[in-house]
Amino acid sequence: MRILCHAAQSLRNERGNHATKKPAKASVNLFEKDGAGYLVVHTEKSKSGKGEKFALKANLNRCLAKFVHEGKLTIEFKEPSVNIMISKADPGQLKKLLSAMKTSFEGKSLVGVGVLASATNKPIKIGKTTKINILSRDDYKTKLSKKAGIPAELEEFRCHGLGMKQIDLRLFKLRHLTVLDMTRNNLSTLNPKLFQLRLKALILSDNKLDERAFRPLKSSPIADSLQKLDLSSNQLTSLPSLCTLPKLSSLIIDKNQIRRLPARLPNSLTILSAKENKIFFTEFARFHRFQSLDLSDNPFSMLHKFKVDTSKIPVAKTLAQVAAAKILKHKLPINPQKVPTRLNSLLESIRFCPCGEPLSDRKFMFLSGYDVRRYTSNTDAVAPMPNNFVIPQLEFCCSSGCFAKFSTTLQFEEDPPEPGSDEDGMQVD
Repeated sequence: MRILCHAAQSLRNERGNHATKKPAKASVNLFEKDGAGYLVVHTEKSKSGKGEKFALKANLNRCLAKFVHEGKLTIEFKEPSVNIMISKADPGQLKKLLSAMKTSFEGKSLVGVGVLASATNKPIKIGKTTKINILSRDDYKTKLSKKAGIPAELEEFRCHGLGMKQIDLRLFKLRHLTVLDMTRNNLSTLNPKLFQLRLKALILSDNKLDERAFRPLKSSPIADSLQKLDLSSNQLTSLPSLCTLPKLSSLIIDKNQIRRLPARLPNSLTILSAKENKIFFTEFARFHRFQSLDLSDNPFSMLHKFKVDTSKIPVAKTLAQVAAAKILKHKLPINPQKVPTRLNSLLESIRFCPCGEPLSDRKFMFLSGYDVRRYTSNTDAVAPMPNNFVIPQLEFCCSSGCFAKFSTTLQFEEDPPEPGSDEDGMQVD
């Protein structure tokens, strides 16, 4: 048994003071000679190919195993006066190591227990490889060759500027992968297996992806874990459903062809950057607060003359509309896999009145002004339009009372057209 980990040494003196070396990638194993057990530590910095040996029989002061479930263990030896501090190890392997060390400390043999390494020579691989950065084709051939393979413990994988048309299939087998960065490649489609990973960060900027590539995102394992999503510089005209991503905190969609942002955003979303798109107006819930919001270099040409007056149109609420509004009002947990398709669609597209009430219909509508400075905590707020922090927003109200109140206080003041210029805008459906 070899344990891939990080290890540091701390030398003790007679006064109890410690001189600690920095942690380094390491391989820890046990071997036995003439019936006596030894702990062997190989590190990247070890000059000797045989590593450092520490006798176990009657040679342990104590083992600090309080955090062994986190992959941490400190072993205090009597001779030499050294502490070995192990971290980033597999907790299961550490527990086996502790049990075997106790056996060896008592002078019992470890033969047949299944923990002894076959040799004390320096292993081919030392320590855990948790991060891989690929910046050239030579890098790819060296670090990910068929012989080397991809380390099972890999947590972060970055591959930039190689023109790859698909993601390496071997990555989909990694259980610990949390960051995948495929910036500046040639991806136009995504393997559905990607959405089975439990990633925290997915960076796919500067590729050729459109919204069809993200159809499997909804109700997938990645939706439950994703915290950062970067889809900038692609070919998106719309966005996939985001309200089913309960942990998403950062969304970057700059330099696409997006015309409309989702009406419902995850409550966890605090960073949104949608620069250089085709957005004409917003529909943000007034209770949503951003840490950073950048909507610069969008047309924002929505005008009052394109507003549709729906206040006198009779509306019959369906049972699904009423159910969707009640679910959001009482903040009930939503499982997309168990909710009927029709209700799911309503939950994704539902609007909120400026008073915070979820709407089961869109009867009262008006064009309001949305001041990005009021809804962001960033003191250096970015003006979406030249020298103007207020952008047009389509607003829906839950009652005639709210409509009368908010349509006067939040009314959007459009800039007067320049002499000789034609007004243009966008029809709202």
